[in-house]
Amino acid sequence: MINEYFVEPSLIYKWASDPKDTALFLDKFGLGHPRLISSFPKAKGSKLRQLIIQQMPGNLSHNAEKRVEEFAASLSNEALPRSVSKELGGDWTTSVKAVCKIRPPDVVISSEPCEEFDCWITEDAAIPTGSKFYHRIQATPPRTAAEFTEVIRNFLRYSRRIVLVDPWVYTKKGIQTITSFIECTQDRRIIGGPLHFQIIYNAMTGPSKHHMRDNLSHVTAGKEVVLEIIPVSEKATGEKLHNRYVLTEFGGVSFGVGTDSGDKYHTDDLFLLDRDTYLHRWNQYWNAEAFDRA
Repeated sequence: MINEYFVEPSLIYKWASDPKDTALFLDKFGLGHPRLISSFPKAKGSKLRQLIIQQMPGNLSHNAEKRVEEFAASLSNEALPRSVSKELGGDWTTSVKAVCKIRPPDVVISSEPCEEFDCWITEDAAIPTGSKFYHRIQATPPRTAAEFTEVIRNFLRYSRRIVLVDPWVYTKKGIQTITSFIECTQDRRIIGGPLHFQIIYNAMTGPSKHHMRDNLSHVTAGKEVVLEIIPVSEKATGEKLHNRYVLTEFGGVSFGVGTDSGDKYHTDDLFLLDRDTYLHRWNQYWNAEAFDRA
């Protein structure tokens, strides 16, 4: 439900110069949206922010400069980090083409067309409804571990911090989904370093965290995955433990029924959380802040 974007810096300055383009393009990126800017050609969002500010043209209006600065500031925390080869050189277009041959992003937006790569579009090509710029923010997949994984694949691949929230995820079918999710996190990752994966479930009805860890030890073996099992109970004046989510540092998805598999004909509704809802839920569930740990 989220997509990694390489955006030519000159387009960012152009979009910031016109309020209509700001609404059409710049405002469509960031937490709560299906489009996230990659830190490329830098390895961190903070470095990309510096680059955009440093290269900002001197002929922009005051309002355009302000919009660029505000957009660049958001990149410090909201840009998708990507490991960058030190050998990568050349201008932006040349560097992007080199990366697209190895591990392309989901979408490239450039001022110039390039028919060599399917992910590559121009600004004009992004406007029509149905273009690569448009992405679904909800899905109704069959209730299987494989289908759930496919819908949220990029959340799993692009994130360093993931929390799965489901009061009853400890069942056999829930374990199957957890297994599928963790295995997916290792598929063509764009960043290095360990993954921190938290699982929150109902301590009153579920097994001990040691039992859960034993059931999942084969999944994390040999992987850079820090698995944290967190059985919780509700606080007397706190949030109800009922909703099901997958939350990461780059957004979140809600599940209508649950993260475990269902019967043959069962489906579920998955929704990309908007920015405010995501931030609220992230603050509640990461490290189980809104609950008592068992």
